[in-house]
Amino acid sequence: MGEKFGRNRYRPPGAWIQTTGLLDVVGIQYRKGDAHEYARAVRTAEQKGWPYGLPLEPEPANRHDPNAIKVIGHALTKRFFFAPTDRVWHIGYVPREIAKELVEDLISTDHPYAAELYGIYLGRDDFIDIEFFVLVPKSSPGAIRVARRHARSAAGPAPALTEEQQQLLRHRQLGLYRNTRLIQAESLKRMGDYGGALDMYLRVAWLDQNGPNNGGKPFGRSHVSIAPGIIHAIAQGTNVLELDLAALRERFMTCSQREIAAISPLKAVVAQEGAWAGLEADLERAISSGTQWRRPKSL
Repeated sequence: MGEKFGRNRYRPPGAWIQTTGLLDVVGIQYRKGDAHEYARAVRTAEQKGWPYGLPLEPEPANRHDPNAIKVIGHALTKRFFFAPTDRVWHIGYVPREIAKELVEDLISTDHPYAAELYGIYLGRDDFIDIEFFVLVPKSSPGAIRVARRHARSAAGPAPALTEEQQQLLRHRQLGLYRNTRLIQAESLKRMGDYGGALDMYLRVAWLDQNGPNNGGKPFGRSHVSIAPGIIHAIAQGTNVLELDLAALRERFMTCSQREIAAISPLKAVVAQEGAWAGLEADLERAISSGTQWRRPKSL
């Protein structure tokens, strides 16, 4: 059994939105000493209510990758009778393909961004994993640039998988893969592509009804869950497109079949009819409330 902590979700002040899926710090195995020191500091800081986080630092002089972005562990620490002080540790890097996108969309144009620590996992044999999101200020030009990238990658009835999605599928990390689909759905909505957004939310709902998991079996009935926010988003898209429940069901079948093809050869554990049955009553209630997406402001 392992231990997970560091989940107080510290982030910069102001309104920020998540702009990547859940990421793992890469190269951490080469920096285990610093990573474990940081983990101990986070555990103490969490208990005492002290701040901690993960600043990101571009490293353009990196001879292996000029787009490299260092992940820095930061925590307030205290030793004996001295006042608490800030400490930092270089614990690894942002995944290569994500770093490239961040440099192109945000760093090269001086748009603000930040990281939010999601959690630290300690396992057997000195294993450590640190997960995080990248954030951008809500409604900022950087958020719009990133949303356009996600929307482009999600456009069309059979959107091509991104490098990140392909990697997650290879490693059978369906929970993290599902998060990338959600980010694409939200980006399409922000761009005003309501049909594309609804289709992507339906893909997320189908994945959720199959219990996406990270590692081991990609799906599991014990992980089946549907977030109220997903139901609400589907209802809003359904109403703004003026669809009835029968048309939504047909759309769900088409979208789930496309998602089945996208993740092949990984197999679902719940048939399409069963997945729809798990959603129908909640969707009908949400749709009847009349909730809709607001038309976006011009971008």
